[in-house]
Amino acid sequence: MDTPDSRLRAPESTIRLTRRAMLTAAGAVAVSSSLALPAMAGGDTGAASDMFVPRPAQPWMKIGPQSIRNAADLYYLPFDARLVRWPWARCQNKTLQDAVATLGARDILVLPEDERPYEIDSSRGFRGAGAWRAMVRVTRGIAGLGPGAVIQPSASSFRAGRQTYADGLQEKLIESVTDGAFFGNFTLRGRDFGEVAYHGIQVTGSDATFQAIRFQGAHRGWIAQPPGEAGAITAYSGSRISVRNVEIDGRDPITGIAVGTSPLMFNRNHLTIVTDTWMHHTSMGMPTWWECTDIWSERIYHSDVAQAPRGWSPGINLENCSGNLNFIDPTLLLGYSPTGNTGRHLNVGGTRGTVGTVVVRNPTFDPSLEPGKMSIQEYGAQASGAVRYEIHDGGGVLAPYSLSRS
Repeated sequence: MDTPDSRLRAPESTIRLTRRAMLTAAGAVAVSSSLALPAMAGGDTGAASDMFVPRPAQPWMKIGPQSIRNAADLYYLPFDARLVRWPWARCQNKTLQDAVATLGARDILVLPEDERPYEIDSSRGFRGAGAWRAMVRVTRGIAGLGPGAVIQPSASSFRAGRQTYADGLQEKLIESVTDGAFFGNFTLRGRDFGEVAYHGIQVTGSDATFQAIRFQGAHRGWIAQPPGEAGAITAYSGSRISVRNVEIDGRDPITGIAVGTSPLMFNRNHLTIVTDTWMHHTSMGMPTWWECTDIWSERIYHSDVAQAPRGWSPGINLENCSGNLNFIDPTLLLGYSPTGNTGRHLNVGGTRGTVGTVVVRNPTFDPSLEPGKMSIQEYGAQASGAVRYEIHDGGGVLAPYSLSRS
C-alpha cells in the first residue's frame, strides 16, 4: 500500500541548520522534513509490491543514511562535540571498541563508508554491572558518512540463553550514558547469539539525537514484554529525546526472518520527538512509551508487523504516560485479524494508567474492529475517561473511533 502524496505534508516552520552552517553563523537552511523511498533491505522474503513503503515527497530529505563527504554537514550535531575520524587503515582489523578507547569526553567517532563493516568485538558478550551491560560504550556518539558505514557485531563463539530476570532488558549492542549523545547517518546490523535478547542502541540522559540511521535486524527479542522485549532505539530517563528520518527493519539482513520486537522504546522520558520514521517487519511488539510525559510525533510509519507466529503488534503503546501526547500524520498498517494480530491501532493503559490528551491528526490505518474507524484499546488499570481522545481527519474534523477494553 502506498501513502498518498497528500498525506506527506511538511511541518510548519521547520528550520534546520547543519553544524557547519551553525558554526559559521551563516547559511541557514529552511527545509521541510519529508520522505523519500528507502532502499529495500537484503533478505526480503516477499514481493516489494506487497509491502508498504513511504512514497517520495521532497527530494532533499530521506529516511535512512545518505552519502556525504563531511560529517560537519549532518543535521543536529551538538555544538560542543569534536568530530574524530576513524584513525586506522581498515587492514589493521581494529574494532569499534579499539576506536572508542581513543576518544575523549566530547568526541564523536566519524566512520567513512567502506566495503568492510566496522565490527563490534562480540567475543566477550555483553559486559558490565547492573543495567550497564553492553558490547560497546561510547560517550558522545557515532556519525557515519553514509549507508556504507556499516556497524555490526563480529562472528564469535559467544552464546547465551533467554533472560530470566524480572527487570526490563539490560543487554545492548551500543550504549551512551552521557547527555547530548548523537547517533546518525550509518547502518547498524545485528546477529544471533543464541536466544539472548538485546537492544540496538540505548541512551540514558537528556538531549539525545538519533538521525538518519538504518537498523537491519539490529535488535533481537522473543516476546513483547520484559525481559525479552528489545528495541532498536531505547531511551531511559532524561528529556528531549529525538528520533528523525530513521528506518527500523526488524528482519535479519541475511535470512530475511523478522527478529526484532518493539522498534522504539521510551522509558521515563519527558518530551520525546519522533518524525519521519519507518518501522517495519517486527516479529511482535510496537513503538512504546512507558511512564513518559509529552510526546510529539509526525509521520511515523508502522507496517508489515506481527511477522512471528502468533505475533501481537499494536500500532502505538502508551503505558502509564501523561501530558499532551500528539501523533500527526501516522500510518498504522497492522493487518488486524481475530485469529492473527489482534493489536489495535492505539494501546493505552498500564499498571497505573495513562492520563492526559491523546491527539491523532490525519491518520492512515487499515481495517480493525470497526471498518473506517481508528481502534483504541484500553488495558490494565486504565480509568475510564482519564484520557481525552481527539482523532481528527485530514480536514481537521473530529472523527469517530472504536474504543474497547481488555
